[in-house]
Amino acid sequence: HPRLQRQRRRHLVQQRRRYRLAPFAPGLPWALPLGTPLDPDLSYSWAKASAFYLRGSAANLEAKLRGFLARPCSWPSVEAMTRVFRCFHTPVTEYVVRHWQSDAFFGEQFLSGVNPVLLRRCRRLPPNFPVTGDMVAPSLGTG
Repeated sequence: HPRLQRQRRRHLVQQRRRYRLAPFAPGLPWALPLGTPLDPDLSYSWAKASAFYLRGSAANLEAKLRGFLARPCSWPSVEAMTRVFRCFHTPVTEYVVRHWQSDAFFGEQFLSGVNPVLLRRCRRLPPNFPVTGDMVAPSLGTG
């Protein structure tokens, strides 16, 4: 739709201004020019970085002490994993524990890719997928 295209173009211009991105080379993604300082609101602060590494180190140490780091077999359930990491509960982990066996949650994780580096092509949607071709046809255009 032309209105959506205009909105997207405006958004890209705003993002380029905010991030000061410039073309690196033809065909490659845009990047910050070398030596350009990053906007303080966008940079990863020392406090955030240290909290991230401290939490990760604590979880790693806990797993080592409990003997779960070099586990030779698969986990029997998600509940078994939650018993290992007792002190690292968040709303997200609680949601995952409650919904990990539902088809909708699995499909969402599979299609969005739990590992963003690993891309898979979904050749065929499962028969109980809640979205139909008629629902998305208007956004796909012709052909």
